[in-house]
Amino acid sequence: MPATSGEDYSEDQLLDNTTLILCRTSSTDKVSFIWNTVLLGTDLPTTKKVMKMVEAICRSFLWTGSSTVSKKASVSWEKVCLPQVAGDLNVMNLVFWNRAAVAKHLWAVAKKKDCLWIKWIHTFYIKHHTLEHMPIPKNAVRKILESRKLIGDVQSIQGNLLNRLDQLQNGNSFSIRKLYRLQFPQLPKVPWKGIVLQPRLHPRFKFILWLALQRRLATVDRLLKFGVQIDQQCALCKLASEIFDHLFFECYVTKEVWSRLGDIADLFKIGNERWNR
Repeated sequence: MPATSGEDYSEDQLLDNTTLILCRTSSTDKVSFIWNTVLLGTDLPTTKKVMKMVEAICRSFLWTGSSTVSKKASVSWEKVCLPQVAGDLNVMNLVFWNRAAVAKHLWAVAKKKDCLWIKWIHTFYIKHHTLEHMPIPKNAVRKILESRKLIGDVQSIQGNLLNRLDQLQNGNSFSIRKLYRLQFPQLPKVPWKGIVLQPRLHPRFKFILWLALQRRLATVDRLLKFGVQIDQQCALCKLASEIFDHLFFECYVTKEVWSRLGDIADLFKIGNERWNR
């Protein structure tokens, strides 16, 4: 596919740069920075091989702290990439971004910009056809024309292909970010978003809190499911088995902590309430 701007990275360079950035990264909040620095600095689409390998490296770093590829994961990568308003981490979904980047080329073809490769497409492929209904050729142009389906599937924009592309503009240019966001389903906003997304909250504490809200912390009951042999008693009170609800809500030590925090910070008192309420 023709390049429009930016530095021409090889696959090995992309993967080397990703690993280097991961090695210098100290918090989970920095995972999205990899996309912004290594991949998203240009409008160039990325091959599936590179996407899968970079995603595997970032996923492994998030859950293991190492760039060595691992299949360990407490929460699916698809959920990690969901928006923060839905209660997730908003790590860049590289597949969605790549689709939007390809769609930008469709927009460029539709606008007939004064570019040699666009003129070539119009001369040898589109000819007397309309862009919306022309058949898809079996060559490099195929991916660009296949993005018509992506544009047509977006529910929040209406009209024919050209009208839809116009609605995806930001000023006089196509907004990859806008189409990227529109690919996510309309998810309900979680009421606790403001707690997790506090800007002054340390990234490590924020991540642990998010895992707790997903019920994915390594409590004893979960470790037993994975075959880890460990004492089942609560480490705080020694009076009951350590399951999630007991550890955070039912243990008398935990209740006292919540009560004191509520008094000091003038916050709510949780008592026997569950986080999923």
